[in-house]
Amino acid sequence: MQASGIPLLNALIEDYFGNFATNANIMFSHLLSFLAGAAFAMLIRHLWATYQKPVNASPKEASEVSAHHAVPTTPEISPNDTSDNATEESQRERPLVLLIEDDSELSGYLAGMLSQHYTVIVEDDGKKGITQATQLQPDLVITDVMLPSMNGRQICRHLKTTFETSHIPVLMLTAMSDDSDIEQGLSEGADSYLTKPFNIKVVMAQVASLIRSRQQWQQRLGKPLLQCPDNITIPPLDRRFMDELSRIMEEELGNPNFDVSGLVSRMHMGHSTVLRKLKALTGMSPVDYIRSYRMQKAAYIFQKEKLPVSEVSYHVGYSDPKYFSKCFAREFGKTPKAYMKEIHEGTL
Repeated sequence: MQASGIPLLNALIEDYFGNFATNANIMFSHLLSFLAGAAFAMLIRHLWATYQKPVNASPKEASEVSAHHAVPTTPEISPNDTSDNATEESQRERPLVLLIEDDSELSGYLAGMLSQHYTVIVEDDGKKGITQATQLQPDLVITDVMLPSMNGRQICRHLKTTFETSHIPVLMLTAMSDDSDIEQGLSEGADSYLTKPFNIKVVMAQVASLIRSRQQWQQRLGKPLLQCPDNITIPPLDRRFMDELSRIMEEELGNPNFDVSGLVSRMHMGHSTVLRKLKALTGMSPVDYIRSYRMQKAAYIFQKEKLPVSEVSYHVGYSDPKYFSKCFAREFGKTPKAYMKEIHEGTL
């Protein structure tokens, strides 16, 4: 052992057996005479394993992600960073991205980059990826074309033609760069298509754009009477769902007893199916959607007609005008009377 290792050994033994005064040469002579070389080496390895501090993984190791596991996404915030943005970034729920890629090196790299902004789930098999998409309802699916058990085009076709997943945007990555390959991928319903080798900045920009677009039409679909959702391009299955939902809401608008169970019954779907689909399309629960729809209808009536608050309250299914006013204020940040005053003054 080199002389530079003596202080370390001394520190190790002091940590393990307590402080004792010793001369390095005496210590070594006693130890070497007491322990055989192999036993001594085992002792050193054991003491060192106990004593050493954990070290940070290399960037390559940090980016490697095992399939079926989520990539941690809590950002490290500097103690000196007291900005509101840093706090909000660490606290709010991040969009969920499902990455289906069987190349472990590539999936590790992509997941490492994406996890700076999103929660990332990695799958290496097509059929398992579909199962994950159905169960987790991610905000975006990124899939390779060449995969075990089911290729990326089949995944895309299944997701886009299945009611439970038709709303999920799909970004396809592939080494096949012919125009016919790209056209085929888009014809299967892919929302975007990137060829390998790709620029990671372009991938990140595409991911951000697709998720932002989904969030925007969620907001507009959640305000069907105020945001003109007919102009939003959404998959046919989702359009039929929203059209049926609006039709039922109009028919039941004045019914004070209409609730979530009534909505589920009239949609002829299971409760969990309606809940998940409505949440995915509008970002709202059925209870919140019914209340918000009624409040939007009331606001629309106030804009078009001069009617008493109580009459509008009854028209949108509230038998108690005071409770209606409270719900209206929670929705728009002002009472019905204040809302009508702004309409009359032209300041709304």
